[in-house]
Amino acid sequence: MFYTILIAFLITGICTIVFIILTQNIENNEIRDMNNVTALISEQLNLRIKEMNQISFGVLTNTYVRQSLLYLSGYNYETVNMLMYLSSYNMITDNIFTISQPFPDIDRVNVFSDSNMYFSSKRFDTDSGEVRKQLLSRPKPGDIKLEAGYSYRVLPPHDNEWEEDSGEKIFSLQRVVQSSHGPIGIIEVQAKYNIIAEICNISPINSGRIFILDRSDNFIYSGQSSTDNSDEKLINDYKNAEKMSEYTAVKFIEQKSGIRYVAVSRVASYPDWIVLYMIPRTILNEPIFNILRLIIIIGIFGTAISFVIAYIIALHIYTPLRELKKKVENIDYQNINPDMSAYAFSNVDGEIAILNRSFDKMALKLKNSLDETIQTQQQIEKAYYKLLQSQMNPHFLHNTISVISIMAKNLGDGKIPDICSKLNTILKYTSDISENYVTLRAEKENIDSFLGLLKYRYEHRMEYKIVIEDQLQNKLLPRMTLQPFVENCFKHGMYGLDRAIEISVFGRQTDDGWEIVISDDGTGIDEGELKRIKDEIYHFDNSSNWLNDNVYLKSSKLGILNTFIRLKLLYDEQLVFDIHNIAGSGSEIKIHIKEIQEG
Repeated sequence: MFYTILIAFLITGICTIVFIILTQNIENNEIRDMNNVTALISEQLNLRIKEMNQISFGVLTNTYVRQSLLYLSGYNYETVNMLMYLSSYNMITDNIFTISQPFPDIDRVNVFSDSNMYFSSKRFDTDSGEVRKQLLSRPKPGDIKLEAGYSYRVLPPHDNEWEEDSGEKIFSLQRVVQSSHGPIGIIEVQAKYNIIAEICNISPINSGRIFILDRSDNFIYSGQSSTDNSDEKLINDYKNAEKMSEYTAVKFIEQKSGIRYVAVSRVASYPDWIVLYMIPRTILNEPIFNILRLIIIIGIFGTAISFVIAYIIALHIYTPLRELKKKVENIDYQNINPDMSAYAFSNVDGEIAILNRSFDKMALKLKNSLDETIQTQQQIEKAYYKLLQSQMNPHFLHNTISVISIMAKNLGDGKIPDICSKLNTILKYTSDISENYVTLRAEKENIDSFLGLLKYRYEHRMEYKIVIEDQLQNKLLPRMTLQPFVENCFKHGMYGLDRAIEISVFGRQTDDGWEIVISDDGTGIDEGELKRIKDEIYHFDNSSNWLNDNVYLKSSKLGILNTFIRLKLLYDEQLVFDIHNIAGSGSEIKIHIKEIQEG
C-alpha cells in the first residue's frame, strides 16, 4: 500500500508539473513556429523579387538594348522607320530572350520604348487588336514614380496584358531606363501569380490563414480566389489590436464572430509587402487540451495498477534490471562483446533472464553488422563523391553560346574560333569524369578558358589574371574545384558595380604547405548569403554523420558547398578553407593545404 500511494503521488505530481510547464511553453513554441513560417515566406518572396530585379538589371546594362531604345526614342509605330524598327526589334528580343533563359520561373521579360513600342521575350498574338490596345495604353516611362530609395517598383497581381481574355494573373517588376535626356524606356520582368500561392502553400500551415498585403493594405494574397468583406474586417480587427499590443505575436478578437486569433507578421523588404499569418487560438491551444486529457488518463491508469507494479518491483525486478543496465552501459562500439559472466540471472528472474540472453545475441549481431557497415561506408563515400562531382554544371554555357550566335550573325569577328576553342576545352573538361582528381595545371587551363569566355562577353567590364607557381603545377585537386569559386567572385562581385571588375587567382608555396587564393575587387558577397555559406560549411565540418543527416543536400545552390566537401574528402584535416569579404574591395576565397612533414 505504501508503494501504491507513493507511485500514485509521483505520477500525479510529475504529470501536474509537466502540464504547467508545457502549458506555459507550448503556445510560445507555436508562435515561434508561426514566426518561422512568416520568415520563410518573406525570404522566398525576397528571393523571387531579387531574381526578377537581377534580370531587369542585366537587361538595363545590356549595350544592345540601351542602344536600340536610344534609336527608338521619340518614335512611335506610325513615325518609326521600319528598317530601324526591325533591327531594334531583333537586337532587343534576342538579348532579353538570352538573359531570361537561365530563369525558368520567369514568365516573360518585356521592354517598352518611351512611346510604348513593345518587345517581349515570349511569343504573343501580334494580330490581336485588344492586346495592342492594352499595351499601348500602359503608363509611359516618364509617368512612373518610384519610391524613395528604390530603383524599381513591384506591381501587385494584375491581368496579363499580353494575352486576350486569358483570366490569368501575373505580378511584375518594372525598372525605368534613363538616359542623359530623361526616361527612354521601361524594363518589365513578370512572373505568374501562382508562384506566390506556391510560396504560401507550405506544409506547416494547416488551419491558419496567410495574407500578403502592400503598404496600402491592398491584398496581394489571401489564400482564396478573391477577397471579401470578412477578410477586410479581419485585417482591420488585427490592425486595431496591433496598436495596443506589446508582444511580437498579436492576440485579438474578431468582432463579427468573436473568435480569438493569434497573428504574427513580417515585412518582405524587396517587394515591401507584409506577410501576415493568423490562426485561431482554439487550434493553437489544442495540444494543451490533448496533454490535459492524456494526464488524466495516465493518472487513473497509474493509480489502478500501482499496487501490482510496486509489488513486482519490490520482489525481483530491480536488481536484475540494474545489472542488465550496467551491461548495456559498458557496451560501446570499441568493445561490443558483452561480459556474459558479470551476473548470473536465475530462473526466478524470468523475462529479465530471457532479455539478457537476447541482449547478448543482439550485441554479437551488432558487432558483425558494425564490421560490415565500416567496410561499406568507404564505398558509400566514393559513390557520394561521384554524385557531388556530377552535380557541377557550368551555368554560363547558355550565355556563351548566345555570344557566339550574336557575334556570328552581326559582327563576323575573327575572335569566334578562339571562343569556340575555349568553349570546347571547357566542355571536354567538365564532361570527363574518368578521373576523380586532376592536376592544378589542368584546373588552371580550365579556368583560363572560362575567364577568357567571360572576357569576350563582358569585354572592358572585367579583367583577370592567373599566377600559379611552377612547383605547384602537379598538385592534385578534385575536378572543377576552381571554377565555382571564380563564378562566385564574378556573380556576387559584379552586381551593381559601375567599373570593371578584376578577378585574381594565385597559387603559391607556403611555410607549411601550399595555398590557392581567389579574389576580386568587386562589391563583395551579400552578408546574408555569406553567413548562409559559412553555416553550411560549418555544419559539414562538424557533423559526424553528414552523409545521412544533412538537410542542405536538398538545396539547389551546391557550388561552393559541393567543392568544399570534395576538397574535404581528398585532404581531410590538411584542408584549411576560408571565405570572406575584404573591406571595401570585394571578396576572397582561400584554400590552404597543410603538407604532412615526413620524419
